Amino acid sequence: MSSPTEPDWSLLPANPVAFFSLSAEYDLRDLKRSYNALIRVFKPEKHPKEFQIIRAAFEQLNDALRYEEPPVSLPDLNLQSEWMSSLQDQQQPLDQAEEATRNEPQPAEEFAEPESPVSAPESKLHPASLQERLLNESPEVLYHGFKNKAVKSPYEFYLLAILSDLVEQPGTTFPDWLLKGLQAYPHDPVLFELLREFFISAQYSENLSNLLEATAQVVRSDRFYYLTERSWDLLLRHSPFDEFRQTLDNCENCLLDHRTGHKIVFYMHILRPAIWKADQSWLREAFNQINVNHQKSHWVDEELDFLDLLFQYRMIRNQFLSGGSLRSFIDQAIIEYFRKGDLEGTRRFLEFQLDLVSCQEEILHEFNTLTDDLIIVQVIWERITGEILDGLEDRLVQEDENLFQQQTQQLACQLVEEGVTPETERADQVFKFFLATVLLIDVFTVQHCLAYWDDRFWLSVTEIIGLILMNPAAVYYGYRLWEQTTYNFSEYWWRIEIMHFYQTARFPLTDVALQLKRLNGKTIEDTKLVGLDEISRLLLLDLGLWFYSTSQRLLTACE
Repeated sequence: MSSPTEPDWSLLPANPVAFFSLSAEYDLRDLKRSYNALIRVFKPEKHPKEFQIIRAAFEQLNDALRYEEPPVSLPDLNLQSEWMSSLQDQQQPLDQAEEATRNEPQPAEEFAEPESPVSAPESKLHPASLQERLLNESPEVLYHGFKNKAVKSPYEFYLLAILSDLVEQPGTTFPDWLLKGLQAYPHDPVLFELLREFFISAQYSENLSNLLEATAQVVRSDRFYYLTERSWDLLLRHSPFDEFRQTLDNCENCLLDHRTGHKIVFYMHILRPAIWKADQSWLREAFNQINVNHQKSHWVDEELDFLDLLFQYRMIRNQFLSGGSLRSFIDQAIIEYFRKGDLEGTRRFLEFQLDLVSCQEEILHEFNTLTDDLIIVQVIWERITGEILDGLEDRLVQEDENLFQQQTQQLACQLVEEGVTPETERADQVFKFFLATVLLIDVFTVQHCLAYWDDRFWLSVTEIIGLILMNPAAVYYGYRLWEQTTYNFSEYWWRIEIMHFYQTARFPLTDVALQLKRLNGKTIEDTKLVGLDEISRLLLLDLGLWFYSTSQRLLTACE
């Protein structure tokens, strides 16, 4: 049995579900948690080979979940295809000793990421037969021999794809031969998966647009999006957007399938990075396609709302950036999270958290007023944080209710004992004195008007009307003065104290604020807890503390 620190490598690539110890009803959250638990042990900088294998297995299952495609392994497909009969007609059986050696489980250190799409299938789909032929014939002779056959089997198209790389001459390339094979055998699952593996591992090149258009002319069903999604990410990242848009239009003009399920998943995926690069007309068309085509479902509606929020942020981005220098960190973290993809985007987002928690004074100064643009940024930041935490084991202490109550009670006593309550009471006394002064002025004015009512009637009426109009304004500005006095004190004292609290505690800021409100008016160890309700109210509006506490919690969970 495998252990958390040493998984059963022999399960890959045939059975990634069992490798990640997933149940039959696993979802994306289960997959991410199992994946992140493994890469904490097999970190890319220390175990690059094992990490690449784990990453490839994760991406296989992740894509299958999103597109609702069954997870496929090439070895299993080979046993079910007509390739076996083709091999029996052309090749001698493998030596039993070689076959036994080939089927033995390999240790973790012998695993390696394929250097090209050829390596993985070549090692699994009877490589010995091709190697035996190469001992007696040159790659050029084999290549032209298969190429000149009038009728080719799926396996022969695969061999031509391999040999085309060995021959190294201008002409039909590895993916071209796979496309020719799919054109002859449209439903062959092995050729389809081989081509998908090529698109997954392919690097960006100037020929990528042409290859995608050629693929759309062969695979004309809705599965085209599932097949080519990774290459669209490359094209969007490395080419001008006009080229991406024109290529996508050309490909979609070739598709004939009436189904739209894969198309919706693709647009949901590509819109996240495209929002930061696309023009507004294309974005509106993309949103419209999803709205028109998708069958109403909860996850589509939820993701569509979030994509619309990202679009709104793009529109008010300049307004947000004008509020201070620290906002550029937040802006860059958001954009890179969506543009760089799942793994690299998450890594960069976590790096930006370190920048935030090291800027205590700046974060308190720049986020002391809750505006419309900040509300949008807060929702986006919270969504990104939630997506990262969903993929982690539940290592936060928020589940420990007793510890939560104990630490928040200590915080409440500290806030009261060290001066919050006297300052709050001082502000209350100033406000009450101001209201009493306004009331005395009202009483004196009314008495004065009544005393001289007959002698100067209209002047008295005017004074009373002016009094009625001036009272609301006086009360309003008095309240604002009281609020500012309380807030100014919080900025210089209890906001710093709560920041210190979050250097050791890992509870959501909202939960802390609500707990402080519940503690208001109680007595703990001879300390009367008063004034905490106002602190709770200000905490719920304090975006600076929210950013700080969220970053601290996320960094702790990712340690």
